[in-house]
Amino acid sequence: MMFLDCDILVTKHGFIFYTIGYEHPDQRVVSNLKYIPREYAKLFNLEWLKHKWILEGRELVRPKVLFSPRVYQSIIKTFMRYFPEYVYYSNQLQKYIISVPIDLIDRVYRPSESLKRIMNKKRRDPLENKVVNLVEELSGKSGISLKYFGVSGSVSLGMHRSFSDMDIIVYGLENYYKVRNTLILLEKEGLITMISESALDEIRMNRGLYQGTRFNINAVRLQEEIKTTPCLYRPICTIEVKCRVLDARESIFRPAVYRVRV
Repeated sequence: MMFLDCDILVTKHGFIFYTIGYEHPDQRVVSNLKYIPREYAKLFNLEWLKHKWILEGRELVRPKVLFSPRVYQSIIKTFMRYFPEYVYYSNQLQKYIISVPIDLIDRVYRPSESLKRIMNKKRRDPLENKVVNLVEELSGKSGISLKYFGVSGSVSLGMHRSFSDMDIIVYGLENYYKVRNTLILLEKEGLITMISESALDEIRMNRGLYQGTRFNINAVRLQEEIKTTPCLYRPICTIEVKCRVLDARESIFRPAVYRVRV
């Protein structure tokens, strides 16, 4: 089974992980922990959002900070003590990483399949309707088929709240840039409002408001765009380099790829 970036994994312990990237150890999936069953929260030295989420009757919590070296190391420390099966020593990277054993995966939520499921529902809630309407607008104006779209996040899992964001996925590099250009057109037509709260937002141009709800558009590689070249990485020293970016088109993916000249 192939796992793509942004696929969501629900494990037998009830943890919810988001797949990271496209290269994974044998029988494992490199991923990031996002939701934790409330009964395990006390084991983690983390701050939690006040909101709660419910998946199939189980209450879940989410860390306030998802992506930081401190949080990552804290999660690894807890996993090593209580759930060591989720920690893997990577000879390739020469360090411990979070990865989910395939035999502990209970369910997989793929963004493309989640969107199809929502679109086929006879009764959708208001947020699901917004997701479908926004995707149809983007597809229609960009000319990109609906089959290249998906939805991730809490909406994908069916445990969203009224205040949840819409996490839209576009499969394929060229498809993504066509959709991103379409955002500019939709803003001119008054259908969306782009959000620019930082210099990074101005560069990415992938966040906005649609009918009062925040959304973001992210890219996932098509299978034919995945090129894996196994390498061994060894830290040598810390250096400061000044370089010129020659091509940043693949910076939209995880991991980001830049062609540079030093």
